[in-house]
Amino acid sequence: MSNRNYYIAAIIGVVILVLGVRTCSNSNFLKRYNWSETYQDKKNHVYGTYIIKRFIEYTSQKGIKNIDVKLSKYFEGQTEIGNYIFVGEAMLFDDSDAKALADFVAKGNNAIISSKVFPNTLSKLIYETCLEYEEAEEGVFEDLYNEEDYVDETDYKEEEYDAWKYSDIDNIDFLADRDTSMVLSLDSGHSTGEQSLDLYKTYKNSKAQERNWYYMHDSVACLINNDITVLGHLGGDKINFFELPHEDGSFFIHTNPFVFTNEPMLSDQNAEYIAGVLSNCSQENWYWDEYSKTDVNRGRARNGKQNHISSKGPLSYILDQPPLAWAWYCLLVMGLLFLLFKAKRKQRVIPVLVENQNTSLAFINTIGNLYFRKNDHGQLCDDQFQLWLEKIRTQYRINTSKQDDEFVTKLSLKSKVPIEDLRSIIDFYQNIQSSNFVSENTMIQFYQKINQFEIQSK
Repeated sequence: MSNRNYYIAAIIGVVILVLGVRTCSNSNFLKRYNWSETYQDKKNHVYGTYIIKRFIEYTSQKGIKNIDVKLSKYFEGQTEIGNYIFVGEAMLFDDSDAKALADFVAKGNNAIISSKVFPNTLSKLIYETCLEYEEAEEGVFEDLYNEEDYVDETDYKEEEYDAWKYSDIDNIDFLADRDTSMVLSLDSGHSTGEQSLDLYKTYKNSKAQERNWYYMHDSVACLINNDITVLGHLGGDKINFFELPHEDGSFFIHTNPFVFTNEPMLSDQNAEYIAGVLSNCSQENWYWDEYSKTDVNRGRARNGKQNHISSKGPLSYILDQPPLAWAWYCLLVMGLLFLLFKAKRKQRVIPVLVENQNTSLAFINTIGNLYFRKNDHGQLCDDQFQLWLEKIRTQYRINTSKQDDEFVTKLSLKSKVPIEDLRSIIDFYQNIQSSNFVSENTMIQFYQKINQFEIQSK
């Protein structure tokens, strides 16, 4: 490859690395802290759960146990009394997990669940369907809105909401109030009153950022039907913490897992607030569910309430993890470099063909030197005679096992060589065979006789 192509490859590699670093910096890759709501047990995750877990370990004499398998397997055969706790965006429960948790609470245990989305698989086991019918006051519209936008009452005609009912509400569903900050309060004896307006305010680039504050509307709570005890409010009058009894135990449901994360826990007021939430559970054993966590969009999708497409792409998790992100970008760079250097079609290597050489003379010289050094003239005469007989057998098709008068006659007829010359060759060879010493001159004479036959024969 030419130097020019190497320079091009180097420039492309540098550009890819620069773009990768820039992308990583936009995805919290090069930042010291992760500002995403991960709810993971990490120190450097601003909205992780490292502090709350250490808080529970410090305040509980028996510590905290992590659940890292399905609840249906973990609670199988479980006999110890304790508190189950979940803090995350949403729960990924199938029917077997929901039944395992419901059975665990029914035995007299407690479960604290702080999540933005409550799983239908669990709510259908512990929550009673609302089928009441009520007449609304004339001209009054219940302030209902979805998780994204407020519902403007001017968009509805008065006769459409004169009367409304709790129609087939068979699951615990949360609404959202979007604001930069929120007032949280506890109704139990552990409450110290309303929290500061700035306590749950999130800042980015010195500007307060809006977030969703989740709560359960009175029309959905079915307080009487489910014997629900309200333990806390959001914004003064919106239910965000309540107790839902289930046989011998209770579920304590909190709608804002954000307040359990690391950054809010650094505040003394919030630490006191969380202590009031946890004080509703008297048992010493704590079971922390790390396995069932999922993101809010997947939780809504499992509940059949997916209202918008997730803004997180499939690479969000990879880019949020430094080792995985580096591996991803290195893979991209190597793939591009491979395409760059291997895109040009390769031609098969053409082998070098060595020119054929005539080695006959070299062979003759080698054999001649061998015989010359050996100085055995009798053996040379014998070899010459055998080669002569081989030629007769091949060329004239005559049996050469006996060199008698019949052989000589047939050979003379076919080769047109006189009988006397043929007899001379045979007699001369027989004399050589009977001699103890063969001189060089004798060998030359014998060769001349055979060569004369080659000249005369046809």
